[in-house]
Parts: sequence; C-alpha cells; structure tokens
Amino acid sequence: GGATAWDFSSLSFIGTGITTSTGTGFVAVSNVLTIGISHTLNAGSKIWILSGAIAAPFVRTGTFQYSTSTMRFTGNSASVVVNALSGSGGSDGYYNLEIMPSGAVTYALATGTYQVNNNLQIGDGVVAGIVSGTTNDPVVNVSGNLTINTSGTLIESDLVLNVRLSVGGNW
Repeated sequence: GGATAWDFSSLSFIGTGITTSTGTGFVAVSNVLTIGISHTLNAGSKIWILSGAIAAPFVRTGTFQYSTSTMRFTGNSASVVVNALSGSGGSDGYYNLEIMPSGAVTYALATGTYQVNNNLQIGDGVVAGIVSGTTNDPVVNVSGNLTINTSGTLIESDLVLNVRLSVGGNW
C-alpha cells in the first residue's frame, strides 16, 4: 500500500481469498505474476510492471479485478505472450494495457479476445518493439484511446473478413 514501490522476482497470490492493492506505488515483477485458481486480485489504481522475459509473465487461473490499474509488459524476449483477457465490468480484462518491449523484439498476441476497458499503448517511444496479431488472430477491443508511440509497431490480424480491432476513442 501507500506510495511505496514494490519489486519482486516472482509474486503469487494463492489459496482462497481476495487481495486488494491500495495506494499509488507501482508493483514490479521481474519473472512471473501468478493469481491462483481460488484467489482474486484487485489491482487497484497501481501500475503493474511485468518484465519477465519468459513465455508467461502473467499466469491467471483465478480472478483479476482490474479497477483503474495499468498492466505494463516490458520483457525483452520474443517469447513473451501477453494474456488475452476479455472481461469488462471490472473483472478479467484490462483497464489500461501498455505493451512496451524493452528490447527490439516482436510480441505475439495470444488467441482470444483482448478487452481493454480504457487505453492501450504500444511501445515506449525509445525501443523498437513490435506487437503482432498475425499468428493467433486475436480480437482487440479498446474502449478508450489506442496510442502507438514513435518506436512501437502494431501489426493487426491478417484475417480480412472479420473486424479484429475496434477502438472507441482516438488513435
């Protein structure tokens, strides 16, 4: 809680229960963030920085309540997969999603639907990171704004018969 920043190698929420994040400090996880099957994580208004350079820096089998949080993926490996979370109404989606590879790599979006209930930001303005939807053809719904920073690239699904990207705000 509070304004303190928290740094973890790995962070797991397991067992039956609800964990609620409070305060304004960020939470940085350099390997994997796990929400176990019977657990609920309320992310609050924090920025969650997931820098794991592994295939699954965010493992969610429980419930993720996004509140007004920001999930920022920054791993520098092409094997990083950003979870497809399709929920709205407060659970199992994203509020703000920032995909900002810290190396010149391509992140492949997973199969499924990405529901971003506020803003989606691609790239950090410095590193030439690419986010691609061509391999798994996900649906990406953004209720707010889509920002692709100077160094970022978003390659949408190559399925031509279906609308795979919708943006409710500006882009």
